[in-house]
Amino acid sequence: MTDGSLIWIGLLSTLGAFVTATATKVVGELSWHELEEYCRLRKMPDRFDEIHGRADSVASTTETLQILFSLAALLAWSGLLLGDYAERSWPQNLAIFTTLCLVCLATVLWIPREIARWWAPPFLVRSWWLWSTADKLLLPLHGVAWSFRVLLRRLDGRAAEPSEEEALEDEILSIVTEGQHDGLLEADVREMIAGVIELDDADVADIMTPRSKMDAIPVDTNWQNVLEFVVKMGRTRIPVYQDNLDDIAGVLYVKDLLAEQASEQDKPQQELRSLLREAWRVPKSMRLDELLQKFLHTRNHLAIVVDEFMHVVGLVTIEDVLEEIVGEIVDESDKEEVGEIHTISETIAEIYARAHLEEINEKLGTQLPEDQEYDTLGGFVLSEMGRIPKVGESLEWEGLRLTVLEANKRRVERMRLESQTKRKTARAN
Repeated sequence: MTDGSLIWIGLLSTLGAFVTATATKVVGELSWHELEEYCRLRKMPDRFDEIHGRADSVASTTETLQILFSLAALLAWSGLLLGDYAERSWPQNLAIFTTLCLVCLATVLWIPREIARWWAPPFLVRSWWLWSTADKLLLPLHGVAWSFRVLLRRLDGRAAEPSEEEALEDEILSIVTEGQHDGLLEADVREMIAGVIELDDADVADIMTPRSKMDAIPVDTNWQNVLEFVVKMGRTRIPVYQDNLDDIAGVLYVKDLLAEQASEQDKPQQELRSLLREAWRVPKSMRLDELLQKFLHTRNHLAIVVDEFMHVVGLVTIEDVLEEIVGEIVDESDKEEVGEIHTISETIAEIYARAHLEEINEKLGTQLPEDQEYDTLGGFVLSEMGRIPKVGESLEWEGLRLTVLEANKRRVERMRLESQTKRKTARAN
């Protein structure tokens, strides 16, 4: 092949690598809001819909073409320059090599990056016909790539490919976990972010108070018994039923009861039914993110949970949903929980992950680190392992073995601590 042919092939391949690299960068970093606005101003809504629907496929096409053009350019310029390599001095060869490197960086990195930053929508819209056509021509190659992807996922033990939403959630959680492990985020911040992301993975049935544990009263309860029930239970909202729990008459707000009690001291009290507010019912299959939105829009704080036959199966409050994000919420009416550290023997103890490291060290004579970014056993385990461990997994640390007994997708709940030697006498004793 003559030098002239190699020069033409090199120039055309370099141009192709530049254009495809620009398209790859534009599709990868495109702002959909800017593109939609650009198409709207030019009265091209169909073009936006087409680009949005085929963006992933076109991105694969431009990446493939970029590799092919770059390889062709490399071979062409290498064949042209290596032919006279021995006849040139080393400074000349170094200058040529440096120039080629700068040209490559400019054509496939620097210039495409600036175009993607400042002119992404017009570039993509005006050149879309080219990428759409190329995408159709490379359709058989996409099929081969898809086959390899499925094969690799099966070898990895994953039968189905995650959806775009699941992939994005996993990426966010991975970044947040890494930030927490590096000390940039607190453990509780990581749990809150994970809780928000995973709200759509759970439904009402997962967090509701079951029917057997509902605090409710009959609608014909006399006034004195209602007051005694309210004082005993300490609830601010109480379901009231007609004949049984499947026939909810409404919800009693304690503030309405107190207002009635204060205003009717010299008058006969009204019937309980007159104070009831409408009971809001939700299906047990409703997702938690949707339930939270409903709570906010309707300004309700309590909902009656029903099954597909409209039978009452429990109740759920806005506090139950918020606890999935921020963890357990304890108010002044809740009894303080005890027994976070349960000693089994001289070398074994079962500990709730929320237990503070200082308390564990005092009671068990251990030397878990107390001067880090975390202050609970769960935070220590997450920091050491860099992820949420599964039930049965263990962590070895300076003669201690911590085994997960209870855990969910967001946090560790309970662990077993085993010491290879008998524990020292606790400092508190």
